[in-house]
Amino acid sequence: MKFSRLIALLGFLAVCSLSAFAQIPTPGQAGQTQKPVTSGGAPGVIRCVNTAQFRDAILELTRQTKY
Repeated sequence: MKFSRLIALLGFLAVCSLSAFAQIPTPGQAGQTQKPVTSGGAPGVIRCVNTAQFRDAILELTRQTKY
């Protein structure tokens, strides 16, 4: 029983690792095409979203997901 679980675990890990290796670009492929979002060079800048503007939509979504 334990041996079959070990084999199943190793098979699962092999399948999961295939998707990780598939995402590594080869040397001939283009790298990142978009520039990452930065804070304009100012260190310590934290951007946030004012969720108070979306209060009604958030409450409605909460009601829909609970049931």
